[in-house]
Amino acid sequence: MITKSFSIHYELKSVDNGEILDSNLNAAPLSFIVGKGQIIPGLEEKIKELKAGDSSNIQVAAADAYGEYDSNAVQTLPKEQFAGLELQIGMTLYGQGEHGETVQVVVKNFNDETVEIDFNHPWQVKICYLLLM
Repeated sequence: MITKSFSIHYELKSVDNGEILDSNLNAAPLSFIVGKGQIIPGLEEKIKELKAGDSSNIQVAAADAYGEYDSNAVQTLPKEQFAGLELQIGMTLYGQGEHGETVQVVVKNFNDETVEIDFNHPWQVKICYLLLM
């Protein structure tokens, strides 16, 4: 079996508002090996169709990227669980899951009694676009 490796420069944008979510255009390229699950599946499938030196705009559906947004992954917790933290809406927090894994959440809202956190991946959007150079 032949192993294929790729190196790409990219810019990831939200389809909703064109916001740049991630980019390595002014940095080292992202290198990965096809079939090893190192990048999102939808992007890997589209990249297989490209040749060295190609540029492309690639649209990836949420299901083939970071998953569909799950409103059930938003929880409201007592604010005392966040004692000592200077909370801000949109801030990312890291904790430990029930199996010892690192869990990332985003603070969606808070008041004097509760904090609403979102366990969805920050890039879980309907569709995203990648500009490959």
